[in-house]
Amino acid sequence: MSGFAVKLLASVVIVYISALLFDEVFYPTAASIFVVGAVVALIGQATDGLLLRNGTLWLATALDFAVATVVLYISPSLLEGASVTFIGALYAASFLAIAEYAIHRWLITTGRAGTDTMKAG
Repeated sequence: MSGFAVKLLASVVIVYISALLFDEVFYPTAASIFVVGAVVALIGQATDGLLLRNGTLWLATALDFAVATVVLYISPSLLEGASVTFIGALYAASFLAIAEYAIHRWLITTGRAGTDTMKAG
């Protein structure tokens, strides 16, 4: 499974679980959850391709946390019926960052980190 597929699956599942667990995160449809998870995964994939190398694990993970927080927080302005408070965005982004840390470690240890993370496979 490619790094992007893992990232996409993890992002969508974590946004879904966050919407279930936290009153501060609400998305009215499965499609809106998928869109937000996909946007987080796409932007994260791009930043990983540019930044993730051996020695940048924490920097890449912190950047993914920041990006996820912003995407989650602004998503209600783009998705009708969605509601995410800043605290809710921080909660969900924290879970996403934990998953990203694990994904980043996997990418680095398997030699997939760097510009090749943008390739399928």
